[in-house]
Amino acid sequence: MEFKRMTVNQWVKERKDAKETARRARLGAAAATSTTAASTKAPTVAKPANSKTPANVATIPKAPPPPIVTGLPPDQEVVLLQTHFITPADKLSNHGYVPTIPTDADIKKARDAEEVSKGWEQCERCTRRFQVFPGRREKDGALTSGDTCQYHPGRLNHVTQVFGCCSASASDGSPGCETASSHVFKANDAKRLASLWNFVKTPANPDPNVPVDRAVCFDCEMAYTVYGVEVVRLTATSWPSGDLLLDILVRPHGTVIDFNSRFSGVFPEDFAMSIPYTPEAAEAAKKNKPAAVPEKEEGKPASRPPMLMASSPKEARDLFHKLIRPETVLIGHALENDLKAMRMVHARISDTALLYPHPKGLPIRYSLRVLAKEHLDRVVQAGGPLAGHDSAEDARVAGDLVRLKIKNKWDDLRRRQNWKLVDGVMVRDV
Repeated sequence: MEFKRMTVNQWVKERKDAKETARRARLGAAAATSTTAASTKAPTVAKPANSKTPANVATIPKAPPPPIVTGLPPDQEVVLLQTHFITPADKLSNHGYVPTIPTDADIKKARDAEEVSKGWEQCERCTRRFQVFPGRREKDGALTSGDTCQYHPGRLNHVTQVFGCCSASASDGSPGCETASSHVFKANDAKRLASLWNFVKTPANPDPNVPVDRAVCFDCEMAYTVYGVEVVRLTATSWPSGDLLLDILVRPHGTVIDFNSRFSGVFPEDFAMSIPYTPEAAEAAKKNKPAAVPEKEEGKPASRPPMLMASSPKEARDLFHKLIRPETVLIGHALENDLKAMRMVHARISDTALLYPHPKGLPIRYSLRVLAKEHLDRVVQAGGPLAGHDSAEDARVAGDLVRLKIKNKWDDLRRRQNWKLVDGVMVRDV
């Protein structure tokens, strides 16, 4: 047996090259498999003489998924929602929700700890340590220390241990397939979050036009700032109708480090073109609502009309509070993140991440994208880095996932317990 004589650096380089060759081979095999599958499944159609469509591309579009029909009027859907699909308030803290408002003493401890840390954080993407300068570093005006951030934007599959973005294996020690100009961080501790601006419980709403039995879907989009993750877009829709109630951009407290546009769907251009929120501007926006959003040009972010912008997260929260009551059921996916971003304590929650649990249990969860495809046969969050997510779409999809639960529950009640609908009201036939 012979051994090559080499230095440690040469051995490391050879090992990296071998892993890269293996990774490319896996990608090539996966691409070949998908191409073969596509060629066997896609029907071959005749190409008209004046057509620009390739001959091997099917021209028959896929039929849209059928709408969810629960068999119940909207008010009875809300009754089933309140009865069967709300997480008990005393269980919310087990899933990352903030159950109580941090005290002044808690906030002081958090601020003292931040002062001791001197701005050192751990990057949420690549896990490296770096320093944050909220007021910019004096010598060069930088917001963060350290060089570029190399990371995997896709989720790690806990079963296959493969990243969804590039199919790299976690065991290979891949540093990442994308590079960002700065490191970023996320604060999760409620006391630290409250040190920037504190939580509040949903206040009573004196507006008689806000129904007591209302249910609202909502979703927030986040960006990375010098204070961690902050809300930059807030959307609320009525449930079960899906009608838009509120859709605004939000100016965060801190300077934005990264809009995280491939996920948030919010771009610097959106902020630049935004219109300051006023009641008059909101009314004008309703009247001048465009018939359709322009289609995205290839290689450019999807264009849309200028959006209204709240001057601060607190103003956005106040606008949202005008639409709900403490009794309102809030519907969404992994809402603990949205409520933390909005610094809200709310007791009545219907969370699709909990309604559709992963068989392996927490902390593993299904993404909204997976749930939409699996249960609704709907493709969402497919915009990629040029479009990102759409909070209005995400809110409505979460609402439809809950409606599917309502439909199945009502079918079960009718079959097994002899329930029926009499004059628009659910009654049990005894």
